[in-house]
Amino acid sequence: MKRNYLLLFSLLSTAILFGQQNSVIVHGKIEQLSNNHYIRFGFDGVKIPVNKDGSFEYRDTISDSRYTQIWSGNSSIAYAIWLQPGTYTITCKETEFPDAAGNKLIALLGKIIDGPQDSKLYDGLIERLYEKTDTSFTEVKKQQKITRYMDSVLLRDPHHFLAPSLIAQSYSYVDNAEIQKYIGLLDEKQQRHEAIIAIKDDFKRKEKLTGEKQFYDFSMTTIDNTGFKLSDIKNKKLILIDIGYRTCPGCRAGHPTLTRLYKKYAGKGFEIISVSLDKRKEDWLATIKEDRMEQWINVSDLKGFDSELAKYYNLKWVPFRVLLNKDRKLVKILSSVPTEDDIEAFL
Repeated sequence: MKRNYLLLFSLLSTAILFGQQNSVIVHGKIEQLSNNHYIRFGFDGVKIPVNKDGSFEYRDTISDSRYTQIWSGNSSIAYAIWLQPGTYTITCKETEFPDAAGNKLIALLGKIIDGPQDSKLYDGLIERLYEKTDTSFTEVKKQQKITRYMDSVLLRDPHHFLAPSLIAQSYSYVDNAEIQKYIGLLDEKQQRHEAIIAIKDDFKRKEKLTGEKQFYDFSMTTIDNTGFKLSDIKNKKLILIDIGYRTCPGCRAGHPTLTRLYKKYAGKGFEIISVSLDKRKEDWLATIKEDRMEQWINVSDLKGFDSELAKYYNLKWVPFRVLLNKDRKLVKILSSVPTEDDIEAFL
C-alpha cells in the first residue's frame, strides 16, 4: 500500500511539474479604436474577455513552442506571436493600415514588453514587418530594415531553432536572393522544415508560371452548379485569378478592394475569377454573400488544397493571386490585390 501511495505521489508531482514547466501566462493590455469586450487568441479563436481598462489575461498549457495569432474584435490583420512556456507582458494596439488600393484595414499590432527571449527575438521581426511610420518611410527602406534584422539574427546564429520560421515570416518582404542566402545557411534538418519546403515549392511555382505559355485551363463548378472552364472566358483583356478560403484573413481582407476595382473596370474588359478552397459549400456561399462577391465569377470543387488547381501548382498557402492577359498568359504574380496601375496597363 505504501508503495502505491509513493507511486501516486510521484505521478502527481510529475504532472504538476509538467504543468508548471509548460504553462503559458499572458498579461496583456489593448488600446482599441472601438470598444470590443474580447480578443481572440490562437487559430481556434478562443475568446478572452477584455476589462474596462483594456487589460486581459490568457492562460494555457502547451507541449511545444509554436507560432500563434491574437485578434481584436475588429482586426483584419492579427498580431503574430511565438508562444512558448513562460510568463509574458504584452501591449496591443488597433491601428488603421491602407491596403494596396488605399482602403483602410484594422491591424492589431503588439509588442512583448517582457517574456521568453526566443519569443522576443521573433517579436523583433514582427515589429519591423508591421510597424507604422511616417510617409517618408518607403517600402525600400522597410525592406532594408527587415533585411538588416534578419542578417543580425541569422548570420550570428543560422541554426537557431526559430530560423525557418523567421525566414517564412520575412519571405514576402525580402528579396528572393536574400531569402535564398538565408536558406543556404540552414542545416540539413532545418532545410526539411515545412516552412522552408513551402518556400522552395513557391520558387518552383513561380518558375513554372513564368515558363508556361498559358495558365492551367482548370475546370470547376459555379455557385449555381454550372460547369466552368477557364478557357470559357472570352473577350476579356485582363483576368484576375483570386484563390482563398473563408477563414483566411488575408484572402478576405482584399475583397473590399476587389469590389471597388471590379465596379470601376469590369466594363472595360477586367474580369475576376475567385476560386474557393473551402470544403463546405455553406462556407463558400456565406463568404460570397458577406464579402459582396456575387458580381464576378466564383468557382470551386470543394476539395480544399486537394483541388485540381491547387495540386497542379502545388499551393500550400493562400491568398494566391495572379493576373492573366486575354490569352491566359501570366502578367504578374501578386503579393496583394492589384493596383489601379496594374489594371490600367492592360485596358
